[in-house]
Formats: sequence, C-alpha cells, structure tokens
Amino acid sequence: MADEIALELAGHRFVATLFADLAPLACQALVARLPLEGPAIHAMWSGPLCLLNGVDLGDLPVENATTYLGPGNLVYHPRHKEIGVAYEPTQFKEPIGPVYVTLLGRLAGDLSALVEVGRRLQYTGAQRLVVRWA
Repeated sequence: MADEIALELAGHRFVATLFADLAPLACQALVARLPLEGPAIHAMWSGPLCLLNGVDLGDLPVENATTYLGPGNLVYHPRHKEIGVAYEPTQFKEPIGPVYVTLLGRLAGDLSALVEVGRRLQYTGAQRLVVRWA
C-alpha cells in the first residue's frame, strides 16, 4: 500500500502520509478507492475542518480513534462517510458533542495555503477536492 496520497484543493497540492500501521483497515480501503473527487465543504460543527462527503469505505470500525485534531490531520468518519482535513486545531463534533473519528494520516510541509483555503471555504462555498496517489 502507498504511504502517501495527494490532496488537490483550490489550486493547491498537499501530500499526506497515511498511518497504515495505526488505521490499517481504513487506509487500505481509502487507497483501494483512489482517486476520489468531489466538492469540499466547510464543517458546520467542528470548526476549522474541510470535509469531503459521500466517501463510502465500507463497514469500518473507528481506528486510531481521536476527537482532537491538529493542523493537517486527515480523518475519516465511518458513520457519515466523510473525509476531513483540519486546517487549525479543533475537535470533531456533532450537535450532540464530540465524536471519535479515524485518524488516517497527516499532511506534511507548509500548510499556510490550506489555512487560507479553509478560512475562505465557509464564505466562498464548495471547492473541488481530488484525492489521489502522491
């Protein structure tokens, strides 16, 4: 399985290292379905988080569980079938409160463009997101 994937959002390319040893089922399912493409939207309850909805990786448990996210964290919510990318520190939440998600990996390098895109996303609307092999 590839250790790195690329995310292309609003004209920027980011490379993420997958945590295949900590979330093997989710990482394997994600890589098997690449490339993915769809509209990235801003999270409603979780703060600084970009989401790609409609990503069905199958009936998976939460692995490498977390609710607190750091900048560049790449997560999967099995029940909602969505991938999220945090652009600032945050906590994954629903209206009922915090929920656990699978921590899939982390984007590497300078994330200033991700912060810029993320902050604009809630005002400008959905942007095309492509997830592919690095």
